[in-house]
Amino acid sequence: MHFPRLDVDQIRIRPIEKGGSDRKFYRIRCSPEQTLILVKYNLEREENRHYVQIARFLDEREIRVPKIYFDDPAEGLV
Repeated sequence: MHFPRLDVDQIRIRPIEKGGSDRKFYRIRCSPEQTLILVKYNLEREENRHYVQIARFLDEREIRVPKIYFDDPAEGLV
C-alpha cells in the first residue's frame, strides 16, 4: 500500500534476530537488488517514539542514518 511500485508477489520478509529497546527488525526483500528494513517498536517505551524524529534530525545535518520511507507512530512501525 505504501510502496505501490513493488511487486507484492516477489516480496519476502525475514526476521532479523537482533533487536534492541523492545524493537523487532525485519528484512524485506523486494527484488534481488532491493531490500528494506521494517522496524516494529513497542509504544510503551518512550525512547522508541523518538526514533524517527531523531533520524530525520540527523539526516538534515547530513549525518548518515538509514533513510526512512514511511512511519506509522500509531502502529509503532518504521
